[in-house]
Amino acid sequence: MHPMNTVFSFWRRLQSLALVLCGLAALPAVRADLVTIPAGYLTGTNVWSNTNTYLLDGFVYVLDGAVLRIEAGTVVQGALGTGPTDFGCLFVTRGAKLFAEGTPQNPIIFTAEDDDVTDPTDLGPDDVQLWGGIILLGN
Repeated sequence: MHPMNTVFSFWRRLQSLALVLCGLAALPAVRADLVTIPAGYLTGTNVWSNTNTYLLDGFVYVLDGAVLRIEAGTVVQGALGTGPTDFGCLFVTRGAKLFAEGTPQNPIIFTAEDDDVTDPTDLGPDDVQLWGGIILLGN
């Protein structure tokens, strides 16, 4: 093997290791509590703390006039359903307010229930349709 190819190969491995290590530094700490948010409606003011992981167990609607504050560093997971309307999904309806401001050091992670957020390689690009997502309805 040519010496330059060896150097290039080493450099690529070093870059990959740096990316993995940087990704691990940005991962949240293990959560103390799993809070299940059942299918239904959120009214009033709701605060989701970064010390918990929130599991959306069905369609969850933030209604007109309601406020949902999600702290930086919070993990929100959607459950995998068995039918067309029972998977985890967050709807923010017209007139509701969502305050969710993560940072590079403390991102808000919206993901599937099966995602181990401490392992950046557990889900790949082929792992799709594992939860419903976030739907913003409004003006």
